[in-house]
Amino acid sequence: MNKRNIYLIIALSIVAILSRLVWHVPNFSPLSSILIFSAFLAPNKKMAILPLLALLASDLILGFYHWSVMLAVYLATALNIIVGYALKKNPRSLNVISAGIFSSISFFLITNLAVWMTSDWYAKDFNSLMYCFTLALPFFKSTLASNILYSSLLFSVYSLVTSKILEKKVSLN
Repeated sequence: MNKRNIYLIIALSIVAILSRLVWHVPNFSPLSSILIFSAFLAPNKKMAILPLLALLASDLILGFYHWSVMLAVYLATALNIIVGYALKKNPRSLNVISAGIFSSISFFLITNLAVWMTSDWYAKDFNSLMYCFTLALPFFKSTLASNILYSSLLFSVYSLVTSKILEKKVSLN
């Protein structure tokens, strides 16, 4: 096990908690990117889910909301673990950006479908579903921007740092 990766996942999980507790643009959060990146780094499944537990820890502080929407949020967020594992095979820039886009779209569809299905805010017809999705578009833009930005940043910095470390090891030999 790479202890550096474990410490990094723990540190990023703390960042995920703190990022939810400070003011931020709605849905502009590093959480999904941290989950993707942590699953990419994780030496085992327990470490991959640590940032998901950060979501729970911050919800304990912020308060819970309707159980069905909360379940949808956790499901959509947990999908990022699978996305991160998929990136282990080929973490090229295009794949990292695609992961951020996929994460944003899946979160948007799953959570807003849950809101439409379980709330009494909308009629249960196609037009109301489209209206629900339309109202959520500003949040989707923030989610998409943050997922692309934070995923690109995490993977780029990691790649740069690991290449510098390898460079130093090679030059010492």
